[in-house]
Amino acid sequence: MSISVIYILISLFQNSNSQWINDESFLEEDKTFIQQTGQWAFTSSGYFILPSTETTANFITCTTPATSYITLTNSYPSAESQSSYSFNKCWISMDLYFQGTWSSETVQYKQGSFTYSYSYTSPTTYSIQTGFCDALPYEVRTVNFTIILTTIPTYGKILFTSTNTNTGLVSIKNIYVSKIKCYPSCSVCTDPEKNQCTSCYYGLPTNNICPPCPSNQYYWKYQGCKDICDIDSPLYSNGFCQYYPINKIDYVYFTMPITYSKNLKWSLIYDQQNVDTSPTIIQVDTQVGENTYIQTYIQGVFKFNSGIYRCFKELSTYSYKYYLIGLKISIVALNDFPINCGIQFKINNTYFGSIYRNASGIQTHKLIISQTFNSKSYSTYSNNKRYDLITYVDIPKYQFVFSAIGNYTDGTAGWGMTEIKITSGYCPQYCTLCEVAFKCKTCYSGYYYYRDGRCISGCSYPYQKFSGSYCYDYDDETPYSQYLIQEHINEAGDPEQYTKYTLISQNGKNFLKASDIYFSYQQGIRIFGGPFVWAQAKFQRIHNIITPHHGVTIAFYILYGPTFPSDGQFIYSIENNTPVIKSTASYGSSNSDGTKQDRVYEKIIHNTNTLTITWECFGPNNEPVKAYCGFYNYYIAVHNCKPYCLSCTDQNTCTSWNSTYDANIVKFSQAECLINQYHDKESVRCLDCPLSCLSCTSKINCQSCSSTYTLTKLGCICTINQYEDSNQCFNCPIECNQCLSFTYCIECLIINNRQLLNGQCNCIDGYYPIALNPQCQLCHQFCKTCNGPTSDECLTCNNIVNIEQVGSTCRCPTGSYLQDAIKTCSVCHSSCLTCFRTTIDGCLTCDPALNRILKGLKCTCAPGYYELNNICTSCPNTEDVSLSQCYKQCNNNQLIWHTITCNSCDSGFQLVSGECQPICGNTLIQGYEQCEDNNNLLDDLCYNCQFQCPIHCLTCDQSTTLSCPDVCGDGIITGVEECEDGNTIQYDGCFNCKYQCQPSCTKCIKGLCFECTTLGWYIDPTVTPWQCKERCGDQEIVGSEQCDDGNTSDLDGCKDCKYFCRIGCTSCDYTTNKCLSCEFPGFVPISYYCKNVCGDGLVVTDPYGFFAEQCDDGNTINGDGCNSQCQFQCQSSSICTSCISNRCEICETGYYLSNDKVCLPICGDSNLVVNEQCENSFILPYKGCINCQAKCQSSCLTCSTSGLGCLSCKDGYNRIDNLCHSICGDQIITENEQCDDGNLKIGDGCHFCQFSCQDSCLNCIKGVCYDCLEGYQLISFKCYPICNEQCEMINKLQIYQRCKSCQFPCDLNCYFCQFGICQQCNEGYELSQNQQYCIKSLYYNSMIIENCQFQIGNSCIQCEIYAQLDNIEQKCNLKETPMSFCQYQLKLSSNVYCSYCFDYCETCNQYNCISCLSGYYLDDNFSCISFCGDGILAHDEQCEMDDQNCLSCMFDVPKFCELYFQDNCQRCENGYYVNQYTNICESKCGDGIIAHDEDCEYNNYIEFDGCYNCKYTCSQQCLNCINGVCQQCNKSSLLFDGLCYAEENEIDLFHECELTLNDECLICQKDYKLNQYGICISESLESCIQYHNGYCLYCAQGYELYENICNQTYQCQKGLYYNQELQICESSCGDGLITGWEECDDQNMQQYDGCYECKFECDNNCIQCLYGECYQCSQEFNLIQNKCLSKCQEPCLNCIQGVCYLCSSGYFLNEYFDCIKITCEDDFSCTSECGNGIIEDLEQCDDQNLINDDSCNNQCEQTCDINCIECIDSVCCQCKEGWRLGLFFCEPICGDQIIVGNEECDDGNQYDVDTCLNCKYQCPQHCNQCAFGVCTHCVVGFYLDIVSNSCNSVCGDKILASDEVCDDGNELRYDGCFQCQHQCQVECLNCQFGQCMECETPFIVVQLKGICETLKSCQDQIGFYNDNFNNDCQSQCGDGIVVDTEQCDDQNDTPYDGCYELLVFLFVEMELLLMSMRIVMIKMINHMMDVLSANFNVFRIVKFVKKEYVYNVIQIIPSRIINVCQTTKMMISILAFLDNHI
Repeated sequence: MSISVIYILISLFQNSNSQWINDESFLEEDKTFIQQTGQWAFTSSGYFILPSTETTANFITCTTPATSYITLTNSYPSAESQSSYSFNKCWISMDLYFQGTWSSETVQYKQGSFTYSYSYTSPTTYSIQTGFCDALPYEVRTVNFTIILTTIPTYGKILFTSTNTNTGLVSIKNIYVSKIKCYPSCSVCTDPEKNQCTSCYYGLPTNNICPPCPSNQYYWKYQGCKDICDIDSPLYSNGFCQYYPINKIDYVYFTMPITYSKNLKWSLIYDQQNVDTSPTIIQVDTQVGENTYIQTYIQGVFKFNSGIYRCFKELSTYSYKYYLIGLKISIVALNDFPINCGIQFKINNTYFGSIYRNASGIQTHKLIISQTFNSKSYSTYSNNKRYDLITYVDIPKYQFVFSAIGNYTDGTAGWGMTEIKITSGYCPQYCTLCEVAFKCKTCYSGYYYYRDGRCISGCSYPYQKFSGSYCYDYDDETPYSQYLIQEHINEAGDPEQYTKYTLISQNGKNFLKASDIYFSYQQGIRIFGGPFVWAQAKFQRIHNIITPHHGVTIAFYILYGPTFPSDGQFIYSIENNTPVIKSTASYGSSNSDGTKQDRVYEKIIHNTNTLTITWECFGPNNEPVKAYCGFYNYYIAVHNCKPYCLSCTDQNTCTSWNSTYDANIVKFSQAECLINQYHDKESVRCLDCPLSCLSCTSKINCQSCSSTYTLTKLGCICTINQYEDSNQCFNCPIECNQCLSFTYCIECLIINNRQLLNGQCNCIDGYYPIALNPQCQLCHQFCKTCNGPTSDECLTCNNIVNIEQVGSTCRCPTGSYLQDAIKTCSVCHSSCLTCFRTTIDGCLTCDPALNRILKGLKCTCAPGYYELNNICTSCPNTEDVSLSQCYKQCNNNQLIWHTITCNSCDSGFQLVSGECQPICGNTLIQGYEQCEDNNNLLDDLCYNCQFQCPIHCLTCDQSTTLSCPDVCGDGIITGVEECEDGNTIQYDGCFNCKYQCQPSCTKCIKGLCFECTTLGWYIDPTVTPWQCKERCGDQEIVGSEQCDDGNTSDLDGCKDCKYFCRIGCTSCDYTTNKCLSCEFPGFVPISYYCKNVCGDGLVVTDPYGFFAEQCDDGNTINGDGCNSQCQFQCQSSSICTSCISNRCEICETGYYLSNDKVCLPICGDSNLVVNEQCENSFILPYKGCINCQAKCQSSCLTCSTSGLGCLSCKDGYNRIDNLCHSICGDQIITENEQCDDGNLKIGDGCHFCQFSCQDSCLNCIKGVCYDCLEGYQLISFKCYPICNEQCEMINKLQIYQRCKSCQFPCDLNCYFCQFGICQQCNEGYELSQNQQYCIKSLYYNSMIIENCQFQIGNSCIQCEIYAQLDNIEQKCNLKETPMSFCQYQLKLSSNVYCSYCFDYCETCNQYNCISCLSGYYLDDNFSCISFCGDGILAHDEQCEMDDQNCLSCMFDVPKFCELYFQDNCQRCENGYYVNQYTNICESKCGDGIIAHDEDCEYNNYIEFDGCYNCKYTCSQQCLNCINGVCQQCNKSSLLFDGLCYAEENEIDLFHECELTLNDECLICQKDYKLNQYGICISESLESCIQYHNGYCLYCAQGYELYENICNQTYQCQKGLYYNQELQICESSCGDGLITGWEECDDQNMQQYDGCYECKFECDNNCIQCLYGECYQCSQEFNLIQNKCLSKCQEPCLNCIQGVCYLCSSGYFLNEYFDCIKITCEDDFSCTSECGNGIIEDLEQCDDQNLINDDSCNNQCEQTCDINCIECIDSVCCQCKEGWRLGLFFCEPICGDQIIVGNEECDDGNQYDVDTCLNCKYQCPQHCNQCAFGVCTHCVVGFYLDIVSNSCNSVCGDKILASDEVCDDGNELRYDGCFQCQHQCQVECLNCQFGQCMECETPFIVVQLKGICETLKSCQDQIGFYNDNFNNDCQSQCGDGIVVDTEQCDDQNDTPYDGCYELLVFLFVEMELLLMSMRIVMIKMINHMMDVLSANFNVFRIVKFVKKEYVYNVIQIIPSRIINVCQTTKMMISILAFLDNHI
């Protein structure tokens, strides 16, 4: 089918929204105007003014309705619009309200050259007086006219003029200008339909229809064809790029001024060869129309290889989901792009696209040009163009660096960056999960799924309906629905609608606007009917439907006037259906103007070509002004048949097709497409997937890829280091990181020492390439540049003095060498030809012309010459003993004259030039040799047999060890040093002799920085070397910056990115930005500035203008004449009766006017007024009235105004008799306390709230002792006695053990003590064995009964008078239960001990906490609990919600993290390691520890050994592998010990076996032995039954594996456990069994309960303990129930040795040193007192507290529950909101959505899957752990989404979650599981649980695999038959044909006939025979091997066969057997026997 036909089909489904649009509207709103004159007067009169003035147009203002009307009168006949407008082909409608007398006068509309006049004649009497303006009589007319100009549009201001010169007025309202909205492809049209085009944006119209774009382009609505959809409209649907609601992640552009903070976030990239610092922000406007330009700023001009970059961090904080990242990049090419020039774009220094020009024109790579604009000229650049580029990239959710870099060679052109927009790609807004493009899988909570895969917030538009969580439009109800009409949906008018409605009948008044006006405007919408139009009339409309269809949907809104009568009706009927009657008795909603509306929705079956609808407004009391009808939001959606269908019953069933229908071409679903096709709904076709895709669901969503391609979100693409050619991906050249082709690179890696130049990755200077290696190698030190293949193939030489270049070799001249330290070729010693140093012993070669030869490292004279004046001179022929050099050495170490011939040399010497010289290189050190290393390498300690070392070596002899350590800092580069700058300064290019740049540098080459893309930094090329510097003003605080506020103001605390205090501050702490002092009085430092102190009584004015006070009355109270801001303020009218300009002039009676114009009260006039507390002049100490103010102590918080004294005190005070008394011991220091340490310890510095020291202190200052009395010494401000007695003080506070007061003490019950050893005990006690304790004699009472007066033995005869005897328990119980410590202390002073008795409590009463500390909140149990999210860190919180990585106030610690601190994991669990980049704990394969994602750990990287890369593996020949151990091998391999071996491999499987027979080991090697399974195992592993690679895997029964050893399992007695390491049975403390060393075992670790750590132990104060039982406590304690309890009572405050010396308040100390409670009888104060716990006199109750809300108030009257609002006689009758009345109290109502009482939450439902159930927090579904309903950890298989607080499964993680049917960890289709749902192949007809049960023909079900395959044919294979179970060809036993694994086939199943089921019986018999022979054979062979081992070499030929009991004989072949002994004959006989029987 041609493209045009396809386009017609597309158009069929294009929304047929035939409508006009509103172009302009005026005077449409109800607003009240204001008369004004001036520049902005028009804004006060609806944008109309009097002509040629700046005065508002004339208007009238009404009360009902509250609005104004522009009105023309004879005085003001004209009104003109403020602005000019351009109209053409427009339809204008307006309402004119006529008043007064009109006689054919006109109202004229004029605009430019266009004029329209309307003539009007008024009636004698106006019949309408309501609905317009108050009660003015009027008539209303709606005037419509059209502006159609054939030439240019009319342009000008709108001018209204009235020709009425009499009393006639006309008011103008509701001016609407509508114009035709053409079809999106039409640039000019006659009407809005798609077939009404006269001109197109692309191409020429055919039959008035515009053509579609070419297949490789996209149609932009109202613009034309582009190469890609715009980034805001990325969805291509219905033939056009459609707007799609994606999120804009960031949008940056350049603007003025240059210092704008967003501009400063960009940084420049400099071309190292052409450094240009001039690029800045310039204006180059963009042309968008013929004469229209938009202001455009660019950063530029960039030339050559310069560019720009910016760090975008917004993606890392982006809270929504995205599917790819959309990038729209706008650049301006100045003088366009020269040829072979362009711009590269990178993300994080990785290339992702480019634009460039080649011979073919402008080209892009991985980017698409969306638009091109011309730009204005700038400077010398005239041919300027703007390019908008779009691409989509797949990058992670982190901040990234975007960079654009030029590649220009032409300096006359350049470019600039304009803007960049970053979007969420193809993922719509409000989506929490996008798995494919343009389709949200999960919307945000509260959002609905919508067409095109979007999420929308509501479904409330007039054309929408709900369907579960999906919101659909009327034209979305079926796949082929489309709108027939959409009318009256906005304010636009449509002149064609007049002819479409037919008036059937009418009654009464209608159509007051004119007889042909059927519409009006209501609340900004054009409605049919409405006010002044429709009251009693009937209309009909017939719609024509040309498309075959099966149904229609009709919907509209009914509008009723504000006084529509109850008997009025709105009646509509559709076709011949029964009419539907509507009325206001049941309407949908009402509007603010009193009108009501109702919604009509009808979906009917319909298939005819016409649709008839009638509407009637009916009712005798209806009238058109207030009681009218109307309808709007009129929609009809036609539910079409399938394309090509002529008739149908529904959208799926076609009953008749048209003639063009071809089922082979037209397809309606994906199921009808091939696997490499996708279904295109718009063209109703199956279209081919992109060539790179094997399968796909759309053009952009590939499911699987062709070979060489990689599947990504971008589709099937080539990887980053590949290029695409001929629909295949090929690897880039090895030197390229990215490339366009094999010959053109686009990115090189710096780490490979390469740089990009003209599409090639060339080595940087100083490096050369080598084949097959991406990394360039360093050139020789002589070369500046080189080209290889070796390092000394130089192109240019290095900067070395005297160096020379010969060909490709750079070298020092002959006779010189490189002196590295000074970079110079230095001259050798004159005796050397070549050398390695300048000294005489630095020669390498000698010049024979100088008669010199090399000896060692010196050039000495040759034999026959001697040294004379540095010249080798010929020796005389006559022997001269004085010329020792003329002698030469010969054999026997003798010296002979040079003329004598030497014929031989000693060993190790050789004849050279006639003399014997040592042979260098023979490993012998002889003669003048110093060393021997058998080589001639320099700098390796020995050269030419002489010690020689590198130049930096200080000594060189036999003790020298090379290499010499590098000395970093010596200025010499040696060894592994990369550089040497002789200092230790960091970031100067070299540090620790390694190249180093600043940490912010992102491109460092040899210590030189060339790029700083780190956020907040930029590169400064103006310094040498280039440096990274902080970018001040970019709002990023980095480096040395203290602040960065993005501005240059010095008044906000930050200037030049340093802290700066504002003017007026005289002293500033610049480290904390805190002002310390101020310049003027009345100001105080606050933060970085000085501020006036309002309320200090000083009226000050800041001379710098920041703050100013008008007044200051010494307080900050408002309403007293001077407000809290110290500005004048009028007082209340009851105080000041006349106030002018906030200053009082006249005061009310009782006040006088002060000099400050403030009314002050007159004290003493007996008139109590505001601000007076009292008027009576009684004066008592702290209980009086002074100056009309109440007088109390300074410690009083609330003072009585009636002279009673203090009503409440400050903290730290108790109120007694209305006076405040300080509380000693509450740790609050009050005015009369020196200190308060909360205790009464003597000598601790504070006692009774006064400073005190020890008695032995001589000089005490504020509780600190500075000097001691004589006999004491001062240590740490404490006095200690100077001991000269039994024991001494040592080491300051350390004393000898048990030394007290310089004496060794004994037990308290010791009668006679010597040096700590008791000699005799008191009566009733006896000595312990160690003579340290006096224990109570067993003949005495073993316990003391407390409160007993007379005791005999363990029985009490008589109790004390305050106790009574319990004969059963033999106890004396107190008659009055003593109060606990907290009860007593809280009653005494509740505030002091609040925090002690109640955790985190601040204030409390005697019973409960009533307020908590900061960060804690009171619950229903009066306990203080923390609340997560309040911003205050509590004890049970690790962090607060605003903190990073904080979830539910606990750090969201990475999995497997053991130590987490400051947002980072510091240490992981064992077997895991911190990844510093991702901050997560990862396992490390090879560490020997098996982690969660590892199967095994063998500590090696050997493949196929059972474990590889920490995953179980088997050999490649293994068919069934379980846990790394093979269970079955393929047919060509043998299984042994869990491994598969090939038959042809002649290797020994039995590593520890000495002799094998028939694949069985007979004899093991030394230290190994055969076990019962025939395996050689280590003797230490005798009990191992499975052994592999030296490791035991399983032990035999009765043994257990421990550290690769099988130890016998020992049975220990009960209570003992076997220790494998020590191999002993030992006890275990805590098991409740006393064994071994244990003395006791109480199964706990609680101290002082008799047994601790399985040892007896007593109370800490017990002095006699026996077997955990305490028999005696120390003196101040009583023994009660094996506990030592204090003898003193609880009310005792000071107890010494069991005697009380001080009682607490409310008690007195009697003569027996007991604390007795003071009663009212004791102090004669017995009166009725509320709060004493006794109900007396008129009291109804007494609960001993002053809490009003606990059913007994502080007046001792019964009250109701605090939540009761109606209480009668203490009985609650009604509760507060949120509470319901229970039996006696108000109970919370769970489910009312109000959280009260003990409710944690209340969501108003009983769903058990949300976070609140029964008003208590619960975890969300699939959540394993949560806090306050917020999930912190999900169950396995689910992942936490913090935003939605839900646990979601992730398909593809290989974890089967509860909402997944399967999860195979891949996205492969047809492998049994796809998208976590069972899925079979396409050919499968019946799929159950991923297994196919039935296949379509010609396929069959392979039962073994559960898949469909074609039937495998076995017809051509004789003896093979098809096996349907596995669809394979297999042999069949019994067919007489021996094939495959068969060894025989006798065509029967008779056993024992030689062939039966594969010789099973034969094999069994053979096995039994072999087993019986094996023992005899082993003994014989052991003996034979001893005999043979001396004379025979035995080798084995091992042939591997199948394991089925078939053996081949091992032949032992002796290589030198001459005489075969008897033993050998025996061996051969045995082998022959075996050969015959096996």
